[in-house]
Amino acid sequence: MALTHNFFSIKEEDIHNIVEDYQKGNFRDLIETQDKVSIHDNVIQFINKTLNWVSTKNYKNIEDHKGLFYHGITIIHPDQITVFRKIISQWIVLFEYAPNVFYLNQIENGVEMKKEEVRVKLDMLNNFLSKILENGNYLIHHGI
Repeated sequence: MALTHNFFSIKEEDIHNIVEDYQKGNFRDLIETQDKVSIHDNVIQFINKTLNWVSTKNYKNIEDHKGLFYHGITIIHPDQITVFRKIISQWIVLFEYAPNVFYLNQIENGVEMKKEEVRVKLDMLNNFLSKILENGNYLIHHGI
């Protein structure tokens, strides 16, 4: 089973309940019922340093943070979703120049990725972020 990072849209008034459910171990139910976009862990690891430019909130005590929590949930305010979306948009452009098949970890026996699959997933995330912005919702990231 591939490791994935899931992204969800959530209304501000539901954040407290999401955090509580996660801390109680009830988050799996939400993952299976919510509209989401999933991105392969290897892609997230590859682009992660640039995602540190996004201001986020720590799910444990709702403190300020930068980037995504690799394990657990990250809360991203609507005004930072714009920054996140612009970063993802630029990665979509960069991946246009990748070979059709490439290795994200730069070694021959590493994880083989197909350019079109990566671009399609990032496009899906980009479109999802646009919808979240239109609705004024927050973005929740659930790491591996």
